[in-house]
Amino acid sequence: MFERLKTKVRNFREGYRREGSWYVLHAIMWRVPSWLFYYNHSVLAEAVQPKLITRQYKNYTVEAADADDIDSIARLEGFRREKIVSRLEAGDTCYMVKKNGLVVATSWGRVGKLFSVDSGARIDTGDDAYFLYGLFTAPDERGKGLHVSCLKANYEHYVKAGRKRAIGIIHFGNVASIKTHQSMNFVVSGETCYLRLLGISVCYYKKWPHKRNKLEIMLKVPPAGFEWV
Repeated sequence: MFERLKTKVRNFREGYRREGSWYVLHAIMWRVPSWLFYYNHSVLAEAVQPKLITRQYKNYTVEAADADDIDSIARLEGFRREKIVSRLEAGDTCYMVKKNGLVVATSWGRVGKLFSVDSGARIDTGDDAYFLYGLFTAPDERGKGLHVSCLKANYEHYVKAGRKRAIGIIHFGNVASIKTHQSMNFVVSGETCYLRLLGISVCYYKKWPHKRNKLEIMLKVPPAGFEWV
C-alpha cells in the first residue's frame, strides 16, 4: 500500500512538472462527471489554402468512408459503433487511409451551426467553410504524414462544394499540433476558455475572428439551433 502511494505521488509530481496547473485540472476531470466539472483552453485555427504535402506508400490507399468501414473506424478512434453511424447519417464526411484494407488514419468534416464539445465555442461554417475534426492515426502508423492525406482529401471534397475555408479546434497546450497546423498555412484566429461547473457552462472568447459577446453563460448545451461536434 505504501509503495502504491509513493508511485501515485511520484506520478503526480512528474505530471505537475510536465504540465503545471493544467495537470491538476485534468486529474480532477478524470475522476468526476463532465457536467460536474470540466475545463478546456483551446484555439481556433483556420486556413483558406492549406499547404498539404502528401507522401505515397505502397499498400496504402485514401478513400471516403462508407457503411462498410464503420467497425474499423470505431476500433481506430475508440468510439462506440453508434457514434460513427450517427456522424455518417448526419452527413459528416470521413476520409481515411487504409493499409491492406484496414483503416489506419481518419479525418472528419461537418458544416452548419455547430457547438464544440471541447472548446464550448459556437461555430457557424456559413456558405464558405467547413469544420475539421476527428484526426486519428493508429499509434504504429504515426510519423508517416497519413493525416495529411486525409486532410487533403477532405479539403478537396469541400472545395468542390465551394467551401474553401477549413476551421478546426486545437487544445491550447498541444503546441506540437498548433505548430504543425501553422506549417500547413493555418492561422490561429480564435481562443476560448471553457468551464462547466455543476451543470452550468461558461465560455470566454478571449479572441475571435468576428464580433461577438466575450462571455457566454449557458444553462443548456448545445444551445438551441446548434449541434454537437
